[in-house]
Formats: sequence, C-alpha cells, structure tokens
Amino acid sequence: MGMVVSLAFIPIFLLSLALPIFIGVYVYRDANKRGMNGVLWMLVAILAPTFIGLIIYLLVRSNYSDMNCPACGTRVTETYMVCPNCGTKLRPTCPSCATPVQPEWKVCPQCAEPLPTTYTNVTSPERPKDNTLFKILIAVLLVPVLLVILIIALMAGRLSFSGSSRYEGYGTHSMPFYEFEDEFVSDDVKNWLEDCRAMSSREDVCAVLRYVSETTDHAHVEYLVYIPGAGPADDIRLDTENHLFREDVFTIGVVSPMHEGFDNLAELEEHKKYDPYYDFVPYIYHITYDSSKMPPSQLEVEHWGDERTEYITDTLLPFYSEEQKDLYYEEMQRVEPVA
Repeated sequence: MGMVVSLAFIPIFLLSLALPIFIGVYVYRDANKRGMNGVLWMLVAILAPTFIGLIIYLLVRSNYSDMNCPACGTRVTETYMVCPNCGTKLRPTCPSCATPVQPEWKVCPQCAEPLPTTYTNVTSPERPKDNTLFKILIAVLLVPVLLVILIIALMAGRLSFSGSSRYEGYGTHSMPFYEFEDEFVSDDVKNWLEDCRAMSSREDVCAVLRYVSETTDHAHVEYLVYIPGAGPADDIRLDTENHLFREDVFTIGVVSPMHEGFDNLAELEEHKKYDPYYDFVPYIYHITYDSSKMPPSQLEVEHWGDERTEYITDTLLPFYSEEQKDLYYEEMQRVEPVA
C-alpha cells in the first residue's frame, strides 16, 4: 500500500513543482501579446502565493486587447471601426448613418434603415483561442484534489494496517543483558549476543534479532533488541507508518529511564563526562507480535525519540525451546491493541 501511494505521489509532486513554471511562461507570452510588461507580470504570477498573481493578471488583462488587425497585424480592440495603421475596415456600419452594427442585424437601431445581408468590405479581427489557459486552470484545480485523495489514501492505508482488527496482541519484556539465561536461547541467539557485546561502546546503533513464524492465516514475529546505553524500559511501543518515498515501516519505540534523576539520554551522556565510573547495566528487549498479517519488513528502532542505525539479523530458529518458552512468556505482559 505504501509503495503504491508513494509512486502515485511522485507525478503529483512533479506537477505541483512544474505548475508555477507553466503559469509564468503563459503569463509572459500573453502579456507581451497584449502590450503589457511580460517580465513584470511573469514575476507577479510566479512569486505571489496560492495563484493570487495569476488571478490578478487575469483581471487586469481584460483592459488590454489581444486582437490584431487581419491586414497589417497592428493591435486593435473590439471598439475600433478601422485599423489606425492601415485603414482596414474592422466593423460593419449602417450605410445610411454610419452607426456601428452587428452583421446579423436586419435594421439599423439608429436610423431604422434596412441593413444589407452581407458586408463585402469588412474584415473583422478574430480573438485567438486560448486553450493553454484552460489547461492551466484544470491543473490548478486538479493538484489540490489529487493531494486530498492522496492524504485519504495514506490515512486509509495506515488505519487498515494498524487497526485493532489486525492485532491479536503483542507482548514486551526487558531483561538485564548479563542476566540473559543461556540455557533458554538457541545458538543463533548466542552468536547474536556476542555481536552485541562488540558494539556495546557505540551509542548511535542498535542490534535486532528477528524470528518469523508464518502460517496461512497467522503471523508470529519475535524481536530481540539491544540498544547500547539503554536500561530497563518504561514503555515499548509498536507502530506502523506510511512513508511517501519508501515502503511501510514497522517502528519499535523504546523509552527507558536508565537511572533516577535523568530525564533523557542527553542528560545521562552529560553526566558520564564528569563521572567515568558511572555504572549502568544494559538491557535487552524481547517483543512478540501476533497478527493476521505480517508487519512490514522494513524496521526502525527509536530510543527516546532518537532513531538508531539498525543492524538486523534474521534467524530461522525460535529463541527458546518449547519447554522453556511458556515459562519465559509468563513474564511478558500481553497487551491488547488500542482501537
């Protein structure tokens, strides 16, 4: 869903960027044709917000004719009887009183004399067709409509993925890194723990071990998450987010107090500068996820709102044996999703 919406957003985004350029080119050409300052009006149309410049130009340009004499090309208006340059007759007149008349009139409204059915000596200027303006106006109306549809699609995608009908529940639990029971874990977990120890001094990364078990109608996913410098978690949240230029993302957010007296990670790091012997025990977070559909494969981990660079490892082996799994899961709090 996210990728489809992302691809749909690209042409809308490009159109919204190109639209001011199209408007500027159109205004420049049309203003020059009418004898107006093309550069000035082009800048007004492009720089004024929300198409106000285009609206002002369309109101002002009505005072400037875009018609030319069909004989010599001199700019003329609808009120001209003859071309001021070459004398070409532009409008029919009554043969009796010379009052301007319309070609379809039968009688002169001024002197009541009958009018001829044809005027052979008149060459009326024609107003040029302006299809470009029509296309621009369609685009101006189309962009916001498409953006509204896109927003609705994004919201629908997010709601359909994270709605309560999709979650059967999830559980979370945190444990001290050095108290992780070796007899409960597979060889893949043991190797992963060694990798975690190697990155314990880094504070911009995290390690994730992911196990997936999927059937035709059910998905069970487990995560082990290690964040260097993080302690027992006050809150672990799971969420799905729609991103415009990439696939949907499954987010694991961890908030840990780390130690009484520190409100956030920055305060703790500042304290470590003055207390190099500050003792802090890292924690591992175990998360289970049960749903009728798989979460997105792309994963992000946040600690106190700060994104970490994730090192993700997938394993085909369960973290625990069947005998030990039930005992360990008793420590995990089952959480029903919020509608």
